[in-house]
Amino acid sequence: MSKSQVALEFVLYTILAILLVLVLVGVAVNMTTHVMDAQGAEELEDLAYALQEEFVLAAHVRPGYHRALDVPQNLKRGSYTISNDEDSITLAREGITITLPTPPIDGTLTKGINILRNENETVIIT
Repeated sequence: MSKSQVALEFVLYTILAILLVLVLVGVAVNMTTHVMDAQGAEELEDLAYALQEEFVLAAHVRPGYHRALDVPQNLKRGSYTISNDEDSITLAREGITITLPTPPIDGTLTKGINILRNENETVIIT
């Protein structure tokens, strides 16, 4: 075997090893991004269902019920938006939107402290 052949094989194998490492790193980054996106969606969904449960509870207990509800400013995986209308709540972040039905709601849900009151089976948010 000549020295030039050994050098050529060394360079070839080195290039193949570098390409293999780059492919593996690319796959790992892609999988990590996918897992983080899934965790962010799950976190948003958990918050949406927790808020829905609070509204259902507030609507079905005795009139005069009131409770302070602390809606987080941000989630662990980033920021989100929250809105509500008369009979649903909507949470959204980076291409994910979750809308859930609620009992009748009067008022606007905001991040931070919200007071929920039951008046004639309608949930009032202040």
